[in-house]
Amino acid sequence: MSDTITLPVTFEGKEYEFETSLVPFGYLHRLIITVEGVELSFEMDEERNYRVIDTSQNPRAVSRIEPGLLQAIVEKLQSLHA
Repeated sequence: MSDTITLPVTFEGKEYEFETSLVPFGYLHRLIITVEGVELSFEMDEERNYRVIDTSQNPRAVSRIEPGLLQAIVEKLQSLHA
């Protein structure tokens, strides 16, 4: 079972709203977020920092996403977790 939330993110002066699915994963969770048409999984690593995992199986699509936007999403997730 997953829950869906809207994640607001500001990047380069532009407001984004990403539909985000919270998916339980054992004792942890994954956040599935579609960014520019690419489904990505955000999950915590051992140091309790979020990392991005490409679940789309399309590396070319991911390479077109602005790295700063992904960083802004990670920072927003970190701020909510703190």
